[in-house]
Amino acid sequence: MRTIGIAPNSQKFLQTILPTDQYGGFLIYYSGTLAAGQSLVGTDLGTIQLYVGGVLTVNISAYFMNQLDNLYSGYPTYSSVTGGAYSVAVWIPSGLWFDPSNIYDVTQNENTYFRLDFPNLATIGTYASGDVEISAVHQTGVQGYLHKILPWTLQIAGNGSLLTNPPINDNNIVTAYFLNPTILSTIQLVRNSVVITNDYEGVVQAYSDMTHLVETSPGVIAVEFVESKQLGDTESGQVQYQFLSTAASGSTTLDLYYSALQWTNDKARQSYVTARAAIAARG
Repeated sequence: MRTIGIAPNSQKFLQTILPTDQYGGFLIYYSGTLAAGQSLVGTDLGTIQLYVGGVLTVNISAYFMNQLDNLYSGYPTYSSVTGGAYSVAVWIPSGLWFDPSNIYDVTQNENTYFRLDFPNLATIGTYASGDVEISAVHQTGVQGYLHKILPWTLQIAGNGSLLTNPPINDNNIVTAYFLNPTILSTIQLVRNSVVITNDYEGVVQAYSDMTHLVETSPGVIAVEFVESKQLGDTESGQVQYQFLSTAASGSTTLDLYYSALQWTNDKARQSYVTARAAIAARG
């Protein structure tokens, strides 16, 4: 692992072009000191965007990504002391959660970069000091696809209202993620004309917790569309849904994200050649 970018909180953003290499994933680390009497607010960590070859591949709140890491990658650092030190880690995988073999093969002048925005961390009255750092993990291999993690933000009306449109209009959707899903009474998701889930929110939460082996429910639901964990089963079109709201009267934002696979056949051939050369060079 090596550092590829770092910025102080006062800069409010960090944009880092990835050096030519093959990558298995990236760790983003937020650390610093809180002002007297202040506590860390997860949403203050801001947003993470990753463009791979000019394609927006990841676009997610840092706090939500930390919660997803808790589901899939073991305990991600999330520590803070009121008026003292804080540290938060976020892992961005190169492959789908069940496929650690996929890598990102970055070549020269490819327009692959991170853009992190964290304007609230520059609030001196809350955060006395701090830095945001991006580290990369080298991994020799083949880039068969991009693992996209993108938002599908929806506005849902008050208690008893039904939300059915617009569908999640992307190809090869693998997982749907819900942050603070308790504003929903029921969750129905349909992919390739197959009902993936149609049950009460509490039941869907319980199944998500169990299948992702968490000891304490994080309040995040991940609905897996490819429980076989086979890449061949990822092919799909749009996902339809039906959500019944329990929220109070008025419009409420439903934070919904999804993972999807975008095949990169040309990159697969190119990265295979690079990987073979790297292995040969080791003797």
